[in-house]
Order: sequence, then structure tokens, then C-alpha cells
Amino acid sequence: MSLRIRLARGGAKKRPFYRIVVADSRMPRDGRFIERVGSYNPMLPKDHPDRVVLKEERVRHWLGVGALPSTAYRVSSAPPASPAGARRRFRRKNTCRARRRWSAAASAKRNKRRLRRPSPKSRLKPKLRLKPEPRPKPKLRLKLKPEPRPKPRMKADPAASLPVRPVMSERKMVCIGAVAGAHGVRGNVRIKPFTDAPEDVAAYGPVTDAGGARAFELSLVGESGGTVIARLSGIADRDAAEALKGLRLHVPRERLPAPGEDEFYHADLLGLRVVDSEGRAAGTVHALHDFGAGDLIEIRRPSRRLVLLPFTRTAVPHIDLAAGEVTVDAVHLAEAEAPAAAEDDR
Repeated sequence: MSLRIRLARGGAKKRPFYRIVVADSRMPRDGRFIERVGSYNPMLPKDHPDRVVLKEERVRHWLGVGALPSTAYRVSSAPPASPAGARRRFRRKNTCRARRRWSAAASAKRNKRRLRRPSPKSRLKPKLRLKPEPRPKPKLRLKLKPEPRPKPRMKADPAASLPVRPVMSERKMVCIGAVAGAHGVRGNVRIKPFTDAPEDVAAYGPVTDAGGARAFELSLVGESGGTVIARLSGIADRDAAEALKGLRLHVPRERLPAPGEDEFYHADLLGLRVVDSEGRAAGTVHALHDFGAGDLIEIRRPSRRLVLLPFTRTAVPHIDLAAGEVTVDAVHLAEAEAPAAAEDDR
């Protein structure tokens, strides 16, 4: 947007009064403007203090942000001699301008007629026009297809190359919620909780982002539609709250209470090495889901195929967090992998 500092006319027909305004250059001359920074009254004498009034601080501000003074409008320092003299000059100026415009239009019209009027010789002997030669069509360029790259061969034990999740003592941060958006105009935010009880989001002390660069003190305000309304320290208005949308809130793993028997945190299981009941490498834990019929564990196989198993004692008989290993039943694993292999054959 281009800004201009210019005059906007007001007052009566023969008693003009101008406002000095900051406006968009695309707006009409006497139309809308952003801010009024002064005034100019040409009807006052030169030595009058109210002839030109400027807000110098605001003018410096707008010049500093890129506004340009308009060159089409200049403040005149000499007031008109009298209303009658101004009227005479206005009429004489408009009359001369109208005469010049009329004479220029008439001469252009006459020249146009002369150009249209054909000469006698051109009537008898029409001019022959040579047709331009057709341009040759461009030749099609042939593009050579790149040769397909050879597929890398699989190693004898592909599970050995999969990344192993570090043990629980090395993991530090656990995500307990995410900012879903702003609530109101006072800087409150809506948080989608990942805890069993929504109010437990504020039960583990200050929260940080994934890297730990930003820390917030979190205090609950209320609940609304499956989310909690909270206030974060340092967030005072709606714009700052909107900027945090999508931010995941983390706490150190040691602040969380110890899980009960046969209970695990998702963060402790993700990335663990998976072996079957016969001791063969089966992949890594990729994700955990709950679609309504019970918890499911998603395993990424050495062939990069994803397999879902029920998270039960029968299918997952043993979990060793200290060793970073999950043991699954070989029969359940083979039954779950058979439909996925059949779909790939199709």
C-alpha cells in the first residue's frame, strides 16, 4: 500500500478549507483517509497562527514508515485578493482551457477525415498486398526417459538396521496437550488435553515447547467442548494467543506419576524394538491407537509394512522398558500380516 500526505478539500464553494491527511494513494482525492495530521485555511492572512496547523510528531511518524508528501497539491501562501477577483481569474482560466481543448479536438477530427478520404489514384488502382509466408512449425523435441535406478538389495537381517528407541531414562519430554486456538480477547487459549482428566494439564507445573526454548506458567480458567480454557504466562492479548495455535505443550518425564500395573505411557512405548515369541526381530513400535473397540499397537515391520495388533496380554505378553524391548505373539503377528500381504499382491 502506497501512502501519501496530501490535502483533502472541505468548506463552502467560495470559502475553501483543507485538511492535511494521510491516505492511500488509490483512494479519491477528497475521499477516505487514514489519519488527519493538520489543516490549511487559505482564507486566513499569512501571519495568522491557524493558517497552517501541523501535528509534527505524527507527520514524522508517517514519513518514517514510508509515507510520501504529494507533489500534485501544494499549499499556497498567498490568499486570493478578493472573491470577485478570484471569480474573474477562475472564469478566464476555464474559458482559455475550454478553447484550447475545443481547438485541439477539432484539428484532430479534421486530420482524421483527411486520412479517411481516399485519393483518385487509389480508387482506380488498388494496392496489392502480399501475404506473409507461413512460419515453419517448430520441431518436436524428444525427451529421453531416465533409466530406472536399481532397487537396493535387502540385507540378511534387515531388523538390525532399524533405529532402536533409547531406554526410558534417556527420554526427557512428554506431550500433555496442544493449543487449539485463542479464546476471547484477553489472551486466554483453548488447549486440547492428552491426559485422562482434562484438568490434569495444569497439574505438572510449567510447560514448554518441544525444544524447551519457551516456558509458560499454565493456569486453568474453565472447560469448553472437550477442551480446557487456560491462561499462559506472557500472553496478554488475542494476537499473541493466536500465534500459539498448534503449539504442543511438554513437561519433563520425571514429573509424571509412576503408571500402575499393566499401564504404560505412550511416550515410553513409541520406538521400542519388537521381537516375536520365538526371538526373531519383528520391527519397532510405530504408534498406539484406540478406535473404540480397544487399544491397538501399530508395528513397523522390517519390510516397512505397518501391522496392527490388539494391545492385550495374549498378543503382547511381555514389555521390558529397561531393555527397550516389546515381545509379541508370533501367531498373532502372522495372522495380522497375512491380510496386508494379500492386499500387496493385488
